[in-house]
Amino acid sequence: MDYVLEAYRRVKGEKASSLRNNGWVPGCVYGKSMEPVSLKIKKTDLQKCLKHHSAKFELKVEGEKGFLVGLEEVQKGALQDKYIHISFHAMKDDEVTTLSVEVVFHGKAKGQFEGGILKENMHEITVKGYPSDLPDKLMIDVAALEIGDNIHVSDIAKKYKFEFLQEDHDKILVSCGHPRVQKIDEPEIVAEPVEEVEVNESGKTDSEAA
Repeated sequence: MDYVLEAYRRVKGEKASSLRNNGWVPGCVYGKSMEPVSLKIKKTDLQKCLKHHSAKFELKVEGEKGFLVGLEEVQKGALQDKYIHISFHAMKDDEVTTLSVEVVFHGKAKGQFEGGILKENMHEITVKGYPSDLPDKLMIDVAALEIGDNIHVSDIAKKYKFEFLQEDHDKILVSCGHPRVQKIDEPEIVAEPVEEVEVNESGKTDSEAA
């Protein structure tokens, strides 16, 4: 089941700054063959939703039917917990659409047990398909990776009903590389200067002669 986010229609004349000061986040939803709808969402509800890393969910507008939406853009202020504006695009079950989803890597690569280092190259990717086929996030199992192995987008493309953008097929999602060898500089040993001692005619130093 898709995550459900409650929203309310924004009253004409409501200032965005006033909404934010009172615990609301202004936003909008748009889509094909529909007029854009200005919304306001409780900040606490939005935070709870985004904590799920949701890329698609049902946007339930008070007193109206819900929209199956994709998260389009989140505008934040200098402080990461301050939301300026959020926008969604409405999706139809019978229409192909694109969606930007989070990439999540799980498991421990074989190469890591041998000292290899896992490098995650992509944490977000665009997918294309019917809404019911699109994932909320893309899960990638790295357990089989040995040192020197990598996973390209093209390696997993045929596993799903949805598609990836053609320009992404050659990109590396994750790789397992050789451990880094850190060169430690040897401390430079500086010889202590040797004090010259004068020897008199008897073969003794001046201090010994005394």
